[in-house]
Amino acid sequence: MDEQGMVTLDWENDEEAYNFEATDRLNVVVLYSNRSFSPKLLEGLEVLRVAEKVTFPLERGKGVRIYLYCFFVSPDGKRFSNSQCIKL
Repeated sequence: MDEQGMVTLDWENDEEAYNFEATDRLNVVVLYSNRSFSPKLLEGLEVLRVAEKVTFPLERGKGVRIYLYCFFVSPDGKRFSNSQCIKL
């Protein structure tokens, strides 16, 4: 996360290690440390796995930690990847 509140995520698609589709959709759940029982799915994020990178804005209050839970969903919405937790 940069000084302007822009978050950049990038990843590698390793076809040998994982069974995935290039059209899997990235989902990000945001959890703020001052609202630990109110996770929110980041809306408007239209990124496919094949992109291998995304940048999006995120607001953060002073002294608030942010946890991002990132995962992919198959085009039919029936399969989900394991999630990765990123602390900001």
